[in-house]
Amino acid sequence: MKKGQISIELMIIIGFILIFFIPLLLISYFQILELNEDLSNIQANVAVSRLVNTINSVGRMGSESSVIMDIYLPANSEITFKGYDKGGEILLTLEKTSGLSSIVGFTWFSINTDPTFSSLKGGSHYRFNITSIEDQVNVTLVN
Repeated sequence: MKKGQISIELMIIIGFILIFFIPLLLISYFQILELNEDLSNIQANVAVSRLVNTINSVGRMGSESSVIMDIYLPANSEITFKGYDKGGEILLTLEKTSGLSSIVGFTWFSINTDPTFSSLKGGSHYRFNITSIEDQVNVTLVN
């Protein structure tokens, strides 16, 4: 046995171990990124559908009915409320690594919002007070 042979063999063994583990770490990293984007997409869909269903329910309950609800908007998202003569629109734009993704929900009732929050950034929880007044639904932010 030559002097230093064991340390060379040990370095070769460590090199082979690194050759196998570095690709596994990279694959795991990219899978986690993809799962986080899928989770954000699911959270965005849930937020829009809950808002649309609540606005439609409050509008159908009649004038002066009201509901307070909490919504989580995922990070890298922005939600916009638009009211029209007949109906309304909720647009949630989600920024992903592959580009922008839009989720749109339509309501049967016109949406009125406070001008200070007609567009909200994601990454936090929001509490909304949804109130029906005649054929319109007011959506206000509750602190």
